[in-house]
Amino acid sequence: MSLKLTAAAVLLLAGASTTSAAPVSSASSADQCVSLGKGAFGYNSTGISIYSNSPPATYLSLKDEHVVASTTPQWQNQTMFEFFNCSYTPPPYEGKGSVATYQGHIKGPDGNCVTVDRLESTGVLVKSEPCAFTGDSSLGNVEARQHWQFQLYSFYDYYTAVFLGNTPGPVHQNDAGWGGNYHFAFDGADLAARYEADNPQTGKRDEQLIGQLGRQYVPPIRQLPACKLVKVGGMELVNTSTGEVQPVNAGRTAAFPYGYSPLLNATEKAEFNFFQCDSAFMGYESDDNNIYGHFGLNNTVFGGSCFSRQTGSLNNYIIEAAAACSTADSMDQVSEFYHLSKTSDGKYDVNWLGAPKSDSQKDWGWTVFKDPQQTDGTSVVLVDQNSTAYKLRFSN
Repeated sequence: MSLKLTAAAVLLLAGASTTSAAPVSSASSADQCVSLGKGAFGYNSTGISIYSNSPPATYLSLKDEHVVASTTPQWQNQTMFEFFNCSYTPPPYEGKGSVATYQGHIKGPDGNCVTVDRLESTGVLVKSEPCAFTGDSSLGNVEARQHWQFQLYSFYDYYTAVFLGNTPGPVHQNDAGWGGNYHFAFDGADLAARYEADNPQTGKRDEQLIGQLGRQYVPPIRQLPACKLVKVGGMELVNTSTGEVQPVNAGRTAAFPYGYSPLLNATEKAEFNFFQCDSAFMGYESDDNNIYGHFGLNNTVFGGSCFSRQTGSLNNYIIEAAAACSTADSMDQVSEFYHLSKTSDGKYDVNWLGAPKSDSQKDWGWTVFKDPQQTDGTSVVLVDQNSTAYKLRFSN
């Protein structure tokens, strides 16, 4: 993997190398550098074995413009750091154990550069400050307080990051994680640097800073906050033309695949529920008359499951409560997110949404389908994108 990455960096930087010696404007000097990737910034790599994506001892994040110890970075982009390569040095040799070396800077989640507050000092906080571009690629294209050296050792899937300050790179090209005289530790939750003139950094993994970039780090999928039960009861289907009301139940003995779908003339009485769920992915906000979330079967015999869209034509779908609702706040919610609306007569209608709010799509309606396989007299209630023939509502 390291050889592929370094080859790409050579091609991307070929055009920049001819101009890196002379100072240039902030805009153009920023353009010289190439992103190595965005990912998790960590401290202490002792627990990471070769060819492993195991986590470091501590992940890092930003708080009040300070780099601080953090929990595992979540799905949000604001927890990710980006490493920039401004000067690439190829490995002295190719093959196992090779080390690729980069001079550059680190942009935090706020777009500013990771900065050591004072050079050649002790107890200095590591902060986030606006990037001060200089055009000197040997110093990472930024002022010395923002100059880092990154190395990718072929046995590991992370980049080491050592702070070089005003020392031009590359240094220690054969030794991943070596270079400079700065050491890192925590002052409370804050990451702090100390300069030791007589104690060079020799790749001590227990104080090593690393970047798990791109596919090296997969953030956890964001999860829904706990959903809240807001309605339990029976269901009924109302014909909007005739006013006819029919009870809706379920029947595990119904012909496949309708055993966990809402049915007319079902063999078993079912109780239904609605949970209010707050999904950032779906984007709907509940109020007193409009509640958004999960619709399901409440009975223990049916597993307390969640209605999720299954198969169907382009315009209508079977919904089936054969499994629990997903807790991932992701596109998984599209198939199982519903609208519970309070009507003027105090009833509660249920509709499948079919898309996030940003799609500006109207709620889906309902239709009834009698499958020839259903010899027990039941009919299945399907979601239908264009139908206004029926309303599905709680009977209580």
